[in-house]
Amino acid sequence: MTINASECFNGVLRRSCGLPIQGLIMSIYYNLVSLFLKRTTKVEYWTASDSSTFVLCTKAVLELTE
Repeated sequence: MTINASECFNGVLRRSCGLPIQGLIMSIYYNLVSLFLKRTTKVEYWTASDSSTFVLCTKAVLELTE
C-alpha cells in the first residue's frame, strides 16, 4: 500500500517537475479538484441508479441515523 501510494504521488509530481513552488502547489490543487469532480459524478450515478449494494447499505444507515 505504501509503495503504491508513493508511486501515485510521484506520478503527479513528475508532470510538475521543474515548476516553482507556487506552480507545484497549484498543479496538485487542480489535480485533486479534477479527481474530486470525477468521483462526485460517479457517486451521483451510483446513488441515482441504486446499482451497488454498498449504496443501498449506506442509504439504510443514513436513514437510521436521521
